[in-house]
This record gives sequence, structure tokens and C-alpha cells, in this order.
Amino acid sequence: MDCFDVTLDELYATVKSVFGDEMIYSSYIADAMIPKQEGIALMKVDMSRIPHVTLDDEVTIYAFKDSNDKVANVQVRGTVDKKDLIIEDFKRICQEIDPELADPVSSLEQSTNGCCGEVNVLLQERSLTLFTSEEEMSISIRPFTGSVESWQRDIDEYCTVCSPTV
Repeated sequence: MDCFDVTLDELYATVKSVFGDEMIYSSYIADAMIPKQEGIALMKVDMSRIPHVTLDDEVTIYAFKDSNDKVANVQVRGTVDKKDLIIEDFKRICQEIDPELADPVSSLEQSTNGCCGEVNVLLQERSLTLFTSEEEMSISIRPFTGSVESWQRDIDEYCTVCSPTV
């Protein structure tokens, strides 16, 4: 599995340095592995059991790890009314974990690759996903060094499950 060269502890130390202790409302750091599937399966995960930090702006930053304790996926999540804060917080985290990544949010906003409230972009060996429902919004980033074809096949399979008519 692809992962960032950072552990959960290092990521959350970065979150604290970027946002400051005064912005941290609550945190839960535990040993939770990344779910085997993303998309619908990931949306049904009990997120309260996933390592996370909730900021005073009511945006939560989740991190999933691989078996080597390296971060495999970072997700910034909140309610739809916090869209601008979610985007800003995501950009700040991306700037820290992957400073060379060009504006990831504008790439997602221009994408039509996806379905069921989800759009996806493969950018500089990073898989980016923007999910929006009536109530929630999340943006995630994960390393991906596999083939573009396998990445697209995963998206197509997800669309077949969430919307069989696609």
C-alpha cells in the first residue's frame, strides 16, 4: 500500500504546529488501520474510532495508517456549511505533507471523474477525492503509485456499486 513518509504521531504534531494548540478542540489518536475499501464502505465506517483531531472551526482531520504505522490517507471532513473552512484546512495540511502538490482543490473542483457525490483526481502520484452529500463534505488525499488504469478501474467499480445505472 502506498503511504506518506510520516507516522500518525508526526502527522498530528504537524497538525498542532500548523493550527496551534488553541485551535485543537479535541483529539483521538488510536491504532486504527485504513479500511480495505474506500467510497461507500469508507463512508459507513464509524469515524469516531479513526484517529482524528477536531479543530475549533468544527472541521475534523482524520488519518488512516498502514501496517507500518505510516499515514496512508488524510481526510478533512465537516458539514457542508463549513465548505470554505474544510477547503482551507485541507490546503494547509497538504502544504505541510506534500508542499510540491499544485493546488489540489481547484483540480478537484474541475473534475467530473466520479459519481454519487464523489469526484476524483490523480495528481502527481496523489489520489484526491472530494465527497459531498446534503450534510457532509470531505476531501482526502492518499499516495498512489499504481497505474492510471487501475486507479480508474477502482472508481468505475465504486460507481457500479453506488449507482448501478452508471
